[in-house]
Amino acid sequence: MRGPTLKNARQDDSDFDAQVAGLILRRGPELPEFGATIRYLWETRSVTGQMIALDGGQHLAWQTPDVTGMAE
Repeated sequence: MRGPTLKNARQDDSDFDAQVAGLILRRGPELPEFGATIRYLWETRSVTGQMIALDGGQHLAWQTPDVTGMAE
């Protein structure tokens, strides 16, 4: 699970806000979403080898900090 959930130690508030604003969904995951995902994986015995991205769509349009000009 990745994406802008918490501000990085190298970011200030405006850097983090810019990172979230650049997401496809314009929002990162909230704590209850992590819990719901973990519960789903725990209870669903047929799930194997899946990547579940709780990242507001960041993985769909990934750009490195040197391209975006944002602090990571």
